[in-house]
Amino acid sequence: MDHQSIYQLFQEVTTVNGSKLAFQYKKGGNWFDVTWTEARESVTRVSKALIAMGLAKGDRVCILSGTRLEWSLCDYGIVGCGAVTVGIYHSSLASDCAYIVNHSDAELIFLEDQDQLDKILEVRADLPKLRQIVIFDGSSDPANKVLGWEDFLDKGADISDEQAAQRGDEIGPDDMASIVYTSGTTGVPKGAMITNSNLLFTSQSVIDCLDLMPHYKTLMFLPLAHVFARLIAYTCLRYPAPMAFAEDFTTVPQNLKEIRPQFMASVPRLYEKAYEKILVGVEEAGGIKKVLFNWAVGVGRKVSARQLSHQPVTGVLAMQHKLAHKLVLHKIGDALGGQLEWAISGAAPLNQAIGEFFHACGVNILEGIGMTENTSFSHVNRLDHNK
Repeated sequence: MDHQSIYQLFQEVTTVNGSKLAFQYKKGGNWFDVTWTEARESVTRVSKALIAMGLAKGDRVCILSGTRLEWSLCDYGIVGCGAVTVGIYHSSLASDCAYIVNHSDAELIFLEDQDQLDKILEVRADLPKLRQIVIFDGSSDPANKVLGWEDFLDKGADISDEQAAQRGDEIGPDDMASIVYTSGTTGVPKGAMITNSNLLFTSQSVIDCLDLMPHYKTLMFLPLAHVFARLIAYTCLRYPAPMAFAEDFTTVPQNLKEIRPQFMASVPRLYEKAYEKILVGVEEAGGIKKVLFNWAVGVGRKVSARQLSHQPVTGVLAMQHKLAHKLVLHKIGDALGGQLEWAISGAAPLNQAIGEFFHACGVNILEGIGMTENTSFSHVNRLDHNK
């Protein structure tokens, strides 16, 4: 590896690519761009504020929020000052949140909004080590030791750039960067300890395995408390590739059309829902539309079989496929933004019939496998060898 820590990687990427697009987020119906320079400035403010509030190297910081820009900014700010990020699913019950906060020995927690704050206040008396709460969408409440986002960032005003850089330079590859809790085993959730080198090595492995191009960007909608989403985020940092944040899971179809990503990662459920919606629509349309759809997909399946066995598509089949794509198949890709070169499916098995259907329609879904303890990634199909 060519970096000692995520901090080093982040500093290099943001310095070399300062004016380039890093993130996009939607607010008030409009999309906003964040450059790598702007991201570094925000992340540095997070690190400085944590240092000013007494967070030491190795201290744990929880994030209880849906997937959004602030989640990633806080993550980079936490690991950038040598602390440890502990994600909590935004749908977790108050008692589950309390368990993770206590089990990880977290001293500070970032919350998304009032709903999440209510959960923590409900169990506040059971969180003896938690010193401070920071809320993204909300105001400071000193009585409950709650800081609003901007008030929190202002806490680091007296910490110099040199102090922040010194903390970052002290981080080594074997220092822990995150604890990811998984319910994939029986009993209470288990916390997998992920080091800087785990994230650096695995994100490099993803880039070595998948075809990424300089103009590619992705839409992030998976929960960042899960190691799968975190790996995609660090891969985007390493490449680097812009990452747009979906408003929430329900708006993903619309956000895909707005962002038009070249690649994305998802759990199988998204592909299953899309598949079901397509088939229901075809049945409701009936008649000639149903006949045409079935013909086009049939042609696509023949082409898919030849592509997967590395055989050329020529003659009549090639002409049929061109017509099928023009009349029907392109609509499937258009529903995913129209520019998708490939997608990843992970975290659970993808139904083979669904994978074959999308490939027949020209959408390459590459199934991968891994586990939290090995930073999400161990194997993935390739574009040129997709089973």
